[in-house]
Amino acid sequence: MINALLRSLRVPALLLAVASQTMAAKVVRLYNPWLSYGAAVTGKIHLVNYYPLTNYGPQSTDNVFKSVGGGWLEVTLPTLPAGAVNFTIVCDPGNVPPYNQSFGLNGIGGGDMDLGTLFATTDTVWISPLPLPNGPARLSATPPKAATIMLWNPWNADTGSRRPSVRIEGGSWSKMDSVTSDPGWYTTFAQGFFTLDLLFRNQDSTAYFGTLGTSALPVSSSLDSLVGKNDTLWIWNSPEPTGRPRASATHPRMKTVMLYNPWAGTAPIQRPLFQNGGQDLSMKVDPSYCGWYRIQYLDRVPSAVFKNATTGQILGAAGFASAAPIDFTTAFASSD
Repeated sequence: MINALLRSLRVPALLLAVASQTMAAKVVRLYNPWLSYGAAVTGKIHLVNYYPLTNYGPQSTDNVFKSVGGGWLEVTLPTLPAGAVNFTIVCDPGNVPPYNQSFGLNGIGGGDMDLGTLFATTDTVWISPLPLPNGPARLSATPPKAATIMLWNPWNADTGSRRPSVRIEGGSWSKMDSVTSDPGWYTTFAQGFFTLDLLFRNQDSTAYFGTLGTSALPVSSSLDSLVGKNDTLWIWNSPEPTGRPRASATHPRMKTVMLYNPWAGTAPIQRPLFQNGGQDLSMKVDPSYCGWYRIQYLDRVPSAVFKNATTGQILGAAGFASAAPIDFTTAFASSD
């Protein structure tokens, strides 16, 4: 009899739980697609629904996003009436950039977002552009995944360190930024993805870096298994320069080769090159040691021949004119 009584109470309790989910105030969190405009857009970004909500137009006061830090904005909605499903976001700071713009499923330009369906099961919806800063809106009932992506540029030797681009989950291409404090590395911040599916491209759009390694085919690589292990992921070829992607949640250890320039004292200055993996790689002057040149890499065959960048003369294991590579295996076994 007690069990029967409990069963009779359970159905109203479930209905009450569902009702409370739909009747509670709703929160929309937006990663600001106009972040670069700074204070000009503060208080000027609105969550717009023309029907059936009232006072939810682009010049209203009840629907203004407020900053909650870290690039995130927030607005709280009242209880949503039936039919309050589609929303867009409007920024109108007046006669200053970005002037009057909409943001939604099409990115900048608008595109209605179905918030009503998500609000049927949650009280908070997260909206993030993908790619940043203002790609198409991604909607989620949970805080979006995020990661800083670091790429050891596979095309450093080909393009004079020109910027590579990245595409996340098949979206649009965005250029990566060089890391001044860590030469050779390029970075981007990814947020709002469901799966960390990445494809990199050289600046000339003629070569790609994905699951096939560096090639002419645009085949992406999934690195989702590393998401959450750290807020930064490092990616490089294994082996360089054309191997498949290798990734780590910690900064990989660089290998450094130092060469006292055997062509020093000649005029004009004759710089050494580092021949490895079918490439002639430029060596940089070491700022701490006069006459020394250096090169860093991650994952190459541990041997090389040195070459005079001006005359083409080579230096190998048996001295000048020797094409036999100098083997670094023993040296790297005890030091980087």
